Amino acid sequence: MNQNLRWKILAALSASLIILSTQFQIIIFGMIPFTLQTIAIQLSAFSLPRPYGILSILLYLILGLIGFPVFSKGGSGIGHLFGPTGGFLYGFLIATIFIQIFRPWFLKSRYNLLFGIFIHTFILFLFGEIHLSYVLDKPLYHIFSTVMVSFYPAAIFKSIIALLAIETFLKAILRKSLDSQLQNIYLNKV
Repeated sequence: MNQNLRWKILAALSASLIILSTQFQIIIFGMIPFTLQTIAIQLSAFSLPRPYGILSILLYLILGLIGFPVFSKGGSGIGHLFGPTGGFLYGFLIATIFIQIFRPWFLKSRYNLLFGIFIHTFILFLFGEIHLSYVLDKPLYHIFSTVMVSFYPAAIFKSIIALLAIETFLKAILRKSLDSQLQNIYLNKV
């Protein structure tokens, strides 16, 4: 099987994992869903080479925007971009693009990878908080303090889970020689 085709299949499977991880949730403040979605998105961003990590996020977003019920609570449609969670949707894509650009550096060591996961989370929260501040017409410091208290402790826990998931996935995939570029970098460091 062609290597590009393998990565495309993994990107589609990754988008499916993102969709599944979105459906199991707890609603906080009556409007913000807490899911395992960020772990699935970080798995895509760090495990799949560019452009396939970005492709998996785009596939997820496009499916939701054209009407498939893939967003939280089975939601779909362009209206989600303008609702309370819209900034997090933008943040998924922007954070993933950033990670994909610097992916080889983040994969050089476990510490770099954990740092990258924290950066991904920071970018995601930044866009989510700015957008939520605008939608709710509340000062950014108010949104920041609310989100910080509510989500940051869980984000640290989810970052550790993401680290372990990414390392496990990369070791399994890289042994299959799908990304020979990173074999020497990553398998020798972790």
